[in-house]
Amino acid sequence: MVSEGMFEASTEEHEEVRKTLLVKWFRPPLGWFKLNTDGSSIQHRGLAGGGGIIRDAFGTWVIGFSSSFDFTSSIMAELSALRHGLVMAKNIGVAKIVVELDAKIAVNLITNMSKTKKSMKSIVMECKNLLQQFQEYIVQHNYREGNRVADVLAKMGSHQVDTFAIHYHYAPPNPQVNFLFALDNMNVLTARDMKS
Repeated sequence: MVSEGMFEASTEEHEEVRKTLLVKWFRPPLGWFKLNTDGSSIQHRGLAGGGGIIRDAFGTWVIGFSSSFDFTSSIMAELSALRHGLVMAKNIGVAKIVVELDAKIAVNLITNMSKTKKSMKSIVMECKNLLQQFQEYIVQHNYREGNRVADVLAKMGSHQVDTFAIHYHYAPPNPQVNFLFALDNMNVLTARDMKS
């Protein structure tokens, strides 16, 4: 699914058409919350983690998390982070949720657009069952530039000592996260070059 946070412009360069997408994070509709999650896996170092943030329709930081995982693949890190985020959303009483990921394969697995490998079937089903517990939900893709807060939280998770850390709105975990969160709320567009 193409997120509404993308705009296209094309330029021709050396007979190669390049597209520039302008990407940003969009607030969810009134009465809804948005969960952005991401996974991180540094396989040669045996590090993996996940992170996520839940925001309301005004872009307010509701709650965030970062988590370290046992050595795992990047897609398992993505799905594990999603599961953590969905559990957290249910625990704080979210009823209507927009879930946004920058991993298309994870979106496709959750929305039944890809076949699930046996090794991932259990966690995919767990995420789908969690989604069914919300009154309404939307699962969509956005590029990393529109998912940058979750991206940094996931990288933090892969390096942290604690298995799971909760981050509250009054204490973002570091200045980089705080800065990227502010950029999202200022509707800053980020250019992403793509070959077509």
